[in-house]
Amino acid sequence: MRESGRVSVIIPVYNCGRYLEKCLSSVMAQSYQRLEVIIVNDGSTDDSANIIGKYAATYANVVVIEQENKGVSAARNRGVESACGEYLLFLDGDDYIGSNYVKTLIEAAQRYASDLVICGCTMVDTEENVIQELIPGTYKRGEQEEWAYRLSSVCSHLYRREMWMDADIRFAEGVRGEDIPIDLFFNFTCSNIVMIPEGQYYYVQHKDSAMGNFRGLRSFQLPIRAIEEVLERLTHIKQGNSRAFLEYGVMKVFAMFLFDLGRGADREAVRELCRETEDMVRRYFPSYRQNAMFRWNSHIDMPFTVKGAVWLLVKLLKLHMLYPFMWIYCRVTG
Repeated sequence: MRESGRVSVIIPVYNCGRYLEKCLSSVMAQSYQRLEVIIVNDGSTDDSANIIGKYAATYANVVVIEQENKGVSAARNRGVESACGEYLLFLDGDDYIGSNYVKTLIEAAQRYASDLVICGCTMVDTEENVIQELIPGTYKRGEQEEWAYRLSSVCSHLYRREMWMDADIRFAEGVRGEDIPIDLFFNFTCSNIVMIPEGQYYYVQHKDSAMGNFRGLRSFQLPIRAIEEVLERLTHIKQGNSRAFLEYGVMKVFAMFLFDLGRGADREAVRELCRETEDMVRRYFPSYRQNAMFRWNSHIDMPFTVKGAVWLLVKLLKLHMLYPFMWIYCRVTG
């Protein structure tokens, strides 16, 4: 049964004992106390279980779920299924949040009757030194939606649980980048998105979280099928947000897959990713050439490197040169 005003904080945990105390302490120190804290221990083999047990014995609002190791997507899905709060909030076990984080998000959700509130994030190292801050700018439906696509992690987002359940959406299991399909779906379907210009979600950068570990497309799968399923669903939704921004968001995702994660990939992996990119663009965005955001001098609020990567991807698609270029690029940059 849903509890009005209650926030279900879902924390998947897998062998992050070194960081878990700080993560859980930051949750218990929140100024907003109407929390249900769901910790899903995804088969940890370090001291994570002991740390979780200590907090469960101390705090009555802690719910612990144990499962064999199935990955972060399966752990988050278990958490969502068990949640009783009016809102859902995701936090990774090696990250932490500022003391007013939940209060800031819930107040915005209630003030604006929003189904989705997005906060910025601060990337820090293990010594809490700030590496980078991502503070969102203005969001205006149909006119300035780009920040929803810049902050593409479900962490730093507050969701109304009823909306999530009505959509019957789940994290794709067995892939990396599992946030991406979720992000694309709700960015398009939520009619009242609110941005919070603060970076109270602290994303800890360490060797196991570095994106470079995933380059080469060798040790993990991308969420291609899940993205395709989401885009298929969105074709049947007539009252969503801007399709032009959705189109840009999808191109941004594939530019990252190709130009960043594709570095050093073998020929067959590059060929398959190029084919999937071309097929999806042709099927779901047949008029992409008319999107003014893809122009080099567009005023879309994206980093220069992102705008350049998307512009190049669009050019290569138009010239039917994506695979020849990408094969050379991946060989040279790998």
